[in-house]
Amino acid sequence: MLGVRSESVAFRRSKRQGLTMSVTERYMRNDIPCGLHGCRTCTMNAELARKGVPLLDVTLGQILVPDASAVSRFIALFEQEDELKNLVFCQTVIDALDRRNRTRTMRNVRKIAADPARSSVVFANEVFAQTRVHGKSADVDRDTRAVVRAAEWYRQHLEAQNKAQRVVILTQRVS
Repeated sequence: MLGVRSESVAFRRSKRQGLTMSVTERYMRNDIPCGLHGCRTCTMNAELARKGVPLLDVTLGQILVPDASAVSRFIALFEQEDELKNLVFCQTVIDALDRRNRTRTMRNVRKIAADPARSSVVFANEVFAQTRVHGKSADVDRDTRAVVRAAEWYRQHLEAQNKAQRVVILTQRVS
């Protein structure tokens, strides 16, 4: 289900082409699944489970939401198979790693999210209407606000279903 259309326009100057205009369109959606196993409100989770896509485990006590600085700096810790489970990697974090040319780290994050034993997901918070944060996409503060907004949405989503899980943001930044 498509929601509101979001558009951003940027002008770039280059020696070869002069001034060029770049337009980015994003359609905000309302039907992005949370990835929580047994969620009653997200109907697409059952379909994802049938396809073998890993989902978050409801029996674990907490959901961990790392930001880009934590993933970039502590990727070795995230790669430990038995240490951290129930990770929610926001699309904002993936985009930030891409902007920083952290290709190996991005590949490892996707490998963690694809491992069924890790119970981790990639959450498309950039195109989900309830977690969208406005501002320049290359702004570090905007990326942090986006991760916080996604974690807050997960907390509210769990409370609405009477789930007793905590949502913990993992970050290196002090604010």
